Amino acid sequence: MQPALGHEYEFTTLFLAVVLAAWRGGFGPAITALVLDCTVAAAIHGFRNESVLPASPSDATGFLLYIVMGVAVAVLGESQRRALSALGAESLQRAETIQTLASEAERRQEAQAQLQQSQIELVQLNASLEEKVKERTNELTCALQELEGFTYSIAHDMRAPLRAVNSSCRLIADEHGASIDASGRELIDSAMRAANFMNCFVDDLLEYARLSRLPVHKSKLELTWIIESLAKEIKNLDPGFHIDAEPEMEIVSDPYMTEVLFRELLDNAYKFRKIASPGSVSVRLRVTEDADSIIVRDNGIGFEMQYVSKVFEPFQKLHGVAKYPGTGIGLAMAKRIVERLGGVIWAESAPDEGCSIRIMFPHRSQFEARPLAVDVQHLFAELGHESQ
Repeated sequence: MQPALGHEYEFTTLFLAVVLAAWRGGFGPAITALVLDCTVAAAIHGFRNESVLPASPSDATGFLLYIVMGVAVAVLGESQRRALSALGAESLQRAETIQTLASEAERRQEAQAQLQQSQIELVQLNASLEEKVKERTNELTCALQELEGFTYSIAHDMRAPLRAVNSSCRLIADEHGASIDASGRELIDSAMRAANFMNCFVDDLLEYARLSRLPVHKSKLELTWIIESLAKEIKNLDPGFHIDAEPEMEIVSDPYMTEVLFRELLDNAYKFRKIASPGSVSVRLRVTEDADSIIVRDNGIGFEMQYVSKVFEPFQKLHGVAKYPGTGIGLAMAKRIVERLGGVIWAESAPDEGCSIRIMFPHRSQFEARPLAVDVQHLFAELGHESQ
């Protein structure tokens, strides 16, 4: 190869070893090959020129350039090897990532299939539950209708004997009163009182049952006028009983239910008044952004707060019937009315310190009943502080 390459043929030939070592092994093998190349080239040069040292400056420059190029090739080979290694690691990582994503996609497809199956089962269950609810509702409606029919039938059948007992006792007292002694007269009076009580009890029971069926028709009402109208009826029984209604009170409520509600509250205040002192009751209205709050406060005999849960239950009486007559349905009826109107009712009392009935209706601007979104106890506390 000397005729074609001149005196540099050994460098050109041996440089291929450096390139191959750098490509296959990187920096270390390439440097080793370069050292061996230089040794072999020096030996060949010395064999030809009988001296291993360069014969001229151009030979020294070529030898130095050969070494520089060999080192550069070694560096490039190492860089390439590292790049290929990093690329292989990245390719392996990407393959693992692709496999993970494929597994996740498969898992999601299975989850989606399970979700679709669950949705189908939920729809079927919902349809089944709706059908069962309809059946139970129809059964409950039929049962309530039968119960109402039974109640009205019993009430109607009871009224006739009660009227007969009352009339018979009255005839006996009128026609044979002269021949009846005091004990007999007391027995007749007791029978008449019992008949009148049962008659009132039946009327209240029917009214209590009827309130759950009445439709609610709300409109703007002048509460002060309703209170004053009811006050006239009570004052006919006891002119000394004082009823103080705040002027120009307006609420949005059902007219009939509102009248029945405050009739029961005023009758309750009148019934449980103190005999030794004149009775009084006051009605106040407080309007907030959330509700219309009403407080009905009397100066009656009151009750222990431990029995407050029984006050609004039907047929519950905290005081003796002989001293404070009544059927025990009045406040239960008031609670049912308030709940039908979308409000809440509460009572606060203490023995011999009167009673405060507190009612909270939805705001007057709302003509439809809705659950109250206010802190009831907090507002009740504010009302109590204000009333003091």
